[in-house]
Amino acid sequence: MEGIEIRNYHLASTCLMLVLLVNFIFLGSSVGVPVERPNIQGRLATDYIDHGAITITNDSGFVDHGFTGSGTPEDPYTLSNVNITSSDTAISIQGTKAHFVIRDSWISSGSHGIILSSTSNGTISNCTITTGSNGISVSDARDVWVLESEIRGGKVGIFGRNITGVEINQVGLHHNNDGIFVSNGTANDIVHSTMYSNRHSGIWFYYDTTNNTISDCTIGWNGPLENGVITSELNVIDYGFANKWDSVQWSDYSGVGDYDVGLESIVVNPMPLQDISAPTVSGIDDIHMEADDPLRNIHWNVTDEYLSFYQVWIDGQFVSYGDWYEHTLQIKMREMSFGVHNYTAVFFDAAGNRASDEVQVLVLVNLFEGEGTEYVLYASLVSIIGVLGVLVFIKRFL
Repeated sequence: MEGIEIRNYHLASTCLMLVLLVNFIFLGSSVGVPVERPNIQGRLATDYIDHGAITITNDSGFVDHGFTGSGTPEDPYTLSNVNITSSDTAISIQGTKAHFVIRDSWISSGSHGIILSSTSNGTISNCTITTGSNGISVSDARDVWVLESEIRGGKVGIFGRNITGVEINQVGLHHNNDGIFVSNGTANDIVHSTMYSNRHSGIWFYYDTTNNTISDCTIGWNGPLENGVITSELNVIDYGFANKWDSVQWSDYSGVGDYDVGLESIVVNPMPLQDISAPTVSGIDDIHMEADDPLRNIHWNVTDEYLSFYQVWIDGQFVSYGDWYEHTLQIKMREMSFGVHNYTAVFFDAAGNRASDEVQVLVLVNLFEGEGTEYVLYASLVSIIGVLGVLVFIKRFL
């Protein structure tokens, strides 16, 4: 009987050693898990040629700052495809009469984006302008065109004072305090443009602003925010005289009756603006990583006509908030303990619609110099099951 017990003991020990050996071989021959790094594509500052800040005070200054052309209507001075990022004013043009064009460029400034003063015959086309003060400031000027551009993040998107013959066409103005502010402006046109998510007003015409035309525009969801909700919608302030608002869509118009913009202005064919569609959002695949892997970026691709703001939550805790400008949001992962962590991004559009996406991050123990994180997990499970099986065998037969 004693010999049988010894043989059973040796058999159980042998089984246990086999389980551990298989586990060791499994772990030792595992392969590393590749790190997937997202390739972020989009219209970013790095897509342009770096250029220093520009100050021009006469017509000869255009050539000195790299403009091509001769300054005529047929061959205007032209600056294109540049990135001007400055803590001060990015572009200042004063006292000129030559024809000039600034196009296809990225302007980022801690102060004013573009200042046009005592000038005429200028065109700004297809530019992205982000500033800490005014996006485009036009004063004592005439015959200026702002076309197919996006202006955001400043005190005023387009500021005009003492201007005539300025045309704003197909321009998006959002996430400023005021989309457009005009004082002493006459016979200017705002056409096919969009003003939304500005924190004070969409358009503000001061008392001495007369005979301007605003047509085929979209103006909505402007006003101060509190916890992501507009507390007092203020799409327009019109203290001027004889300004004509024609075929404008308003988010605060029901479609019934007149739309009131001011006592002395004219409103023709107002239309309600509605948005019931939530943003469309997609994130990267869930992430498996080892504890000492480099921290990765997590990004989401989002589409919506009226971007507003986003929130980021980690494991159910709110961690960040920001204005939502681009169609891609990218954040860097934080240091995390072992286990499963959930990164959730919530996107809100200007009308209050929302959508979210969650990326799960599994952080595993780093064994064998980073080889085979997932295999480590699987082999560990096999090991545990095997050991439990041996213990059951010993208890039953010994």
